Amino acid sequence: MFCIDTEHVRPELVSFDDIDYNDPKALRAAQQSMVREQWVRVEALKVLRRALEKCFQTQGANQYENCKDLAGKLEYGRKNGIYV
Repeated sequence: MFCIDTEHVRPELVSFDDIDYNDPKALRAAQQSMVREQWVRVEALKVLRRALEKCFQTQGANQYENCKDLAGKLEYGRKNGIYV
């Protein structure tokens, strides 16, 4: 059953700098944390790309001026190593 009243709690971020590499549980937690954060960034950029595509379709001749902020955010994400 899906419950709407509960608030989503994000798992704790685990850094590779803070773990003991001889502890397999800590190493696995750090790996999962890194992968989870990468997926969140990638999915956010996918949403941004879809919004930019929709903006281009709806703005017509003024698409480059009116959608500049979305394009800038997408380019910033790509420059920081997040490719979609």
